[in-house]
Amino acid sequence: MRILLAAIYPYAFLLLYLIIPFDNYIRALPNILMVILVVGFPFVVKKEDFKKLKPLSIAIFLSLFGYLCFDAFLSGRWNEDFNIIKKVLIAVGLAILYIPVADVNLPAGRIGKISSAIIFSALAAILFSVYNFVLITDATGSFALGESAQVVESLLIDRLYFGLLCTFNILISFQAIHKKYHQNNNNNM
Repeated sequence: MRILLAAIYPYAFLLLYLIIPFDNYIRALPNILMVILVVGFPFVVKKEDFKKLKPLSIAIFLSLFGYLCFDAFLSGRWNEDFNIIKKVLIAVGLAILYIPVADVNLPAGRIGKISSAIIFSALAAILFSVYNFVLITDATGSFALGESAQVVESLLIDRLYFGLLCTFNILISFQAIHKKYHQNNNNNM
């Protein structure tokens, strides 16, 4: 059972990463994948996998989370801010479920499976949003790029998360095309 879960777990995590932006359109699949990941986590994780966690990162994140909760409680906006706090908790859950996923060290210029999943997820979200832009522009005859409802309707996910996903895509793509020296690349001229 453990061997089967260890084989399925990374691919379930990658598939979850690919379909997270499409959560509003594919409702059941992310939930099924989350169940698989949560049930499989205790069987797949090893003690040495927890070395991925950095104490400084955890401290910064906990201080951010504490600030969000403290601010929402003091200002009396707990009910309004709970959706934001819930999104932060989802990020925590994904980070914890990532612990047993091993992304192998690849040669220079190559990227791992997780990085590829982020790139393909961002590209799919961009293509879907551009398609919606075209449909809305065709239906209305114009397109306002300001704070219009058209922009909000045409984007697949919130602008903040969409920008973050695209930024990750750019950074990972730059890392993949960045030239690095390799000892087998001799210039024999």
